[in-house]
Amino acid sequence: MAIDRNGDVIYESTASMPSYHYRAYSDDYSDSRSSRIRNLMFPEFDDVSVQRVQEEFRSSIVLSLADHAIGLRNAVIDLIAYRDEVECSVLSIPSLIEMLGSQDEHVFARAINDVYLLSKKDKKIIANLSSNDRLVGSLISAASRSNDIDIQRKAISALKNFSDNPSGRMLIFRTGGIPQLVAMLSSKSPDVVRYATNTLYNLLVHIEETRDEVTHHGGLPAFTRLLNNSNKRVQAMVADSLYWLMIDVPENKLHFLALQGPTILIKILNELPDWPQLVAAVVRCIKTISTCNQSKGSLIQNGAMEALRIHLETTSETKRKNNILQAIRNLSGAATNVDNLDRLVADLVSMVERHHEDDIISCACGILSNLTCNNVRNKQTVCSNSGIAILCDALQRFAHIEDITEPALCTLRHCTARHILAQQAQTDIRQCPYAFHVLLELLATGRLPIMKACLGLIRNCALSYANLEGINSVRTPSNNSVVEIALSVLLASGRLLLENFDAEDEGIKHLDMVESAVAALHVLAADQNNANFIVRENQSMSVLVCLLSQDEVNNSDDELLMREIMGLIYQLTKTQDNAKILEEHGATQYIAPALHSQHKSIATYSSGILKNLEKNKPLEYQRQLDTEINSAIDLGGEDRFWQHDGIETELFSEMYACNYGNITDIGVDNQAWYDTDL
Repeated sequence: MAIDRNGDVIYESTASMPSYHYRAYSDDYSDSRSSRIRNLMFPEFDDVSVQRVQEEFRSSIVLSLADHAIGLRNAVIDLIAYRDEVECSVLSIPSLIEMLGSQDEHVFARAINDVYLLSKKDKKIIANLSSNDRLVGSLISAASRSNDIDIQRKAISALKNFSDNPSGRMLIFRTGGIPQLVAMLSSKSPDVVRYATNTLYNLLVHIEETRDEVTHHGGLPAFTRLLNNSNKRVQAMVADSLYWLMIDVPENKLHFLALQGPTILIKILNELPDWPQLVAAVVRCIKTISTCNQSKGSLIQNGAMEALRIHLETTSETKRKNNILQAIRNLSGAATNVDNLDRLVADLVSMVERHHEDDIISCACGILSNLTCNNVRNKQTVCSNSGIAILCDALQRFAHIEDITEPALCTLRHCTARHILAQQAQTDIRQCPYAFHVLLELLATGRLPIMKACLGLIRNCALSYANLEGINSVRTPSNNSVVEIALSVLLASGRLLLENFDAEDEGIKHLDMVESAVAALHVLAADQNNANFIVRENQSMSVLVCLLSQDEVNNSDDELLMREIMGLIYQLTKTQDNAKILEEHGATQYIAPALHSQHKSIATYSSGILKNLEKNKPLEYQRQLDTEINSAIDLGGEDRFWQHDGIETELFSEMYACNYGNITDIGVDNQAWYDTDL
């Protein structure tokens, strides 16, 4: 028995309680616990009792543990319901097909609505529906036969959901859905247009065969019109769809140009949309049409270079930045005459300095190479922004990556010739640590594109006597000098050229390689030790003289190779011993007729060589030769300066920093090998 504070008896001890009373008490407790668990798990069976139990045992352990049991119970119920729903969707397909073909508008509309609702369900249900070719075909037919906007919206929405599934995409294509989808791009309903665009986009991305069919049914002009859509997401999908329609299809690019598509794309970029996916899609589209020569002009005229530069500045994602750079690189070859690209050039120089990604630096160097070709302003911008030192550093950092070294060498080659800061650029290269060592190592790779660009840069740098001394002092790891390498190029490419004047390897013509080697030797021979070494290389001299005998060289409208060969021979014949060696090779018989060349530079070089050769000849022979030279060449006016070392105006001014022959305006068609496009 228990007694409370007031002395009242609360209960009596169970020891004195009869056994049947204890069993009854225990049964009541067990019943109460069972009911609590049952009511907690299945409250829908006894709302009153569960309310009582919850109020009475709100803090009980059973209630605390019931959450997990309820969750398990709900999961089992959902699983059973899901299975039933999937089975129902499969079983309902035949009836849905029948209803979609009904002539009763109400039945037809209900079928469309049912398919629409089912297409918004779980992926497994969508997979079941979209894998039935009869259902997909019936849905396409139903969508095209109705003029009701709501029915069209639901039908095309279902097709869009089906197109998210591989089997659905294929069935839409195979059951002839593309003509109807293209037609819906012109719908007055924004929802129908959006769903049709999304569906076609899915098909174009994943099924290559759909691209020709979309084009055939007028998809290109339909998508081009939608570029002006106010919905940014739709614009992005449209631009990407156009990308897939035009990639590797030149005629589609021309059609897009005729529809003023490039102008619309640049307009979108200039609006600075705050939808990154739209910008990325437009850039991808510009990138693919920028390979079309006709489209390049339209894009550049509409300000594509500056528009892309702005987005390049604000884009942080590497992949998108790379796409922008590739688009600019494609356009840069046609933008050499554009004179307002200072900020772009400066940004590219800074990018080469700051970035470490190979692809980005490769694109940046390629663009700089194109923009500095025959463009004095861009050359000066590179030089004014420490570009020479930055590019030399890039050569050292990425010496093993040809896609970086070749355009970097070409940019340096352009910037070291024919502008007011060229001599400073030549000096900047000499002041860069190990710059000449890096150039010799690149020459030693034997890769023709690298060797061509490198020989051109060395030729320009060697115009400075200080640089010439530095270049002569370095050797390759195999202990070869730059003169030896240039002679080996002349010998190898010259022999191939004599066999076939159109011979090429690695995308480089051997004619270009010979021009590069001879032009470099022409300047390097200003050092007498180099000249003595060159003239005693019998095989190379034989090839040189054989080239002089070729009509493709001595009677060509393009004076470049002949001019450089004559310039080299002039340098070599400055001493009587060397002149005698050249005569022994039989060079005179090809040099004398060059006096009457249509090209003044060649005629002038010929006169200089003949004067060098006459020094050990009888006086009568010298007088006759002088008379012939004076009658063949008019040395009045500006041409009198060509007598300086036998070098034409342009090269003389570069070597001696004189103002004779100031070159300020050189057109894109100039064929000087050391300032050519990639």
